[in-house]
Amino acid sequence: MLPRQQTSGEKAKKEAVQMARKVIDWSGASRPKGPLRHDAAEAILLGVHAAISVALLDAMPSL
Repeated sequence: MLPRQQTSGEKAKKEAVQMARKVIDWSGASRPKGPLRHDAAEAILLGVHAAISVALLDAMPSL
């Protein structure tokens, strides 16, 4: 995330949820049945980062 997206913990959590929703749409995975919580969103983003780190993905999807 960019520094402007992390000005507070609450803002960072909201940004993580928005980014994770975009990753879900990009991946074609089924959408969550309930609200996407920030901890799940952070796990999704960590997974994308890990996939890039071990060359499973070439680059971050356009978010």
